[in-house]
This record gives sequence, C-alpha cells and structure tokens, in this order.
Amino acid sequence: MVFFEKVKSKKVLKPGNPLTIETSDPEFEGTYKSSIHEYYPDRGVLKIGMPSMKGRLVPLPRGTIIAVKVMDGSSIYTFDSRVLDYGKDEENFNVTYITVPPELRRVQRRRYLRVPVVLNGYLKHTKDGEVTRFITKDISAGGALILLKKPLHVNEIVFVDLKITDGVELKEQPTRVVRDAGKNREGLYQYGVEFLDLDERMIKKILRFCFDIERKMKLQQLRGGR
Repeated sequence: MVFFEKVKSKKVLKPGNPLTIETSDPEFEGTYKSSIHEYYPDRGVLKIGMPSMKGRLVPLPRGTIIAVKVMDGSSIYTFDSRVLDYGKDEENFNVTYITVPPELRRVQRRRYLRVPVVLNGYLKHTKDGEVTRFITKDISAGGALILLKKPLHVNEIVFVDLKITDGVELKEQPTRVVRDAGKNREGLYQYGVEFLDLDERMIKKILRFCFDIERKMKLQQLRGGR
C-alpha cells in the first residue's frame, strides 16, 4: 500500500526542480523529462522546460492530460495536470505551461534499509536555539528513531547535528518529527524523524554505512551459530 500526504505546492515547487511527465495519449504516450522554470501560484500555472524524450524536445498539444512527478531531495511529489500552452518565452527558451493544484501528493521515493545503531547527536528548534542532546536507536538514509529527555511535537522541524561515521556527518540538517513512539523503560521520549532534502551524495553515504552495519551483523550471527 502506498501512503502519501498533502503538501502545499508553494513549499515544493522551485525553479530548477527536475520532473518527469507521463501521458497515456496514444500519439504521445511515454515518459518525458523536464524541469521547473517558474511557478505562478495565483494563477495555478507552472512554466516548465519543454518536455524531452531521448534528447528530443516534444511540444505536447494543448489540452493533453498528464501525470507529473517532481523530485526534491529524498521525496517525490505528484499531481495530475493539463497542458495549457507551449512555445518560446521572453528569454527565448522552449517552454510548456501546465496547470498545478494548490496541494501536491508527497510519497517516499524509496524504502531505505534501517539498522539498529547508537549514535550521539544534537538538535535545535532554530539554528540559533538551545541545543538538546539525543541518541539514535536506529537509522536509515531517510531518517532515524531518536531518544531524548525532552518532548517534541509531531510535524515540527528541528535542526540536527549527527556524526554517523568518519566523513559522514549531518550539520544543521532540517529534520521533521514524523512519529511519536512513546517512552522507553528509562523514561526517554522516542520519536521517528525524517531527514529533509538530503542530496543524493549524502543518501548514498548513509546507505553504505547501513549496509556495512548489516553485513557485520550477519557475520556475527554466522559466527554465533557455529
């Protein structure tokens, strides 16, 4: 089952965001690449680069119904749309204008490997705010389960400093509290958190760390079974 949440379009749509377009129109069926040029929230219009397939620009006809996916960090945002117009803009770029709703559907790009590991970290409610210490119970390239003495609120954004391993460190990383997991036996608050807008390079580094931990755990299990 796929779960998604609604997110305001103006919080996501930024010039340069890559996107893909799919249409079931028999004459233009396929998946196209593009990127955002400009968003006009008052008009519900998105100006994008003219869609391309295999390096060839394709002017999708006015009225074509399309499904759009916008990539932003570790998340994908989707919405249904319609082509309004296409041509050259005032800067002579080949562009296409499409409709965009006030809210998008946010889905997780992938399910990340999660491994149990205790790491020491710090978080702040603002970049200049008071520092609160926490420890992790597990971690993945998408987020972590953290334990701390002070309560947090689901959906709030905090800034995390966390050294994962040598050369892999998060600094003032925007992080959303997504789940309240209650208290543990020691009375510490437990929260599931999601790292926001991680670049692909950092995601790969954390994934590599998680795979290394998993491999070591499997080796220990094999040795213990002898």
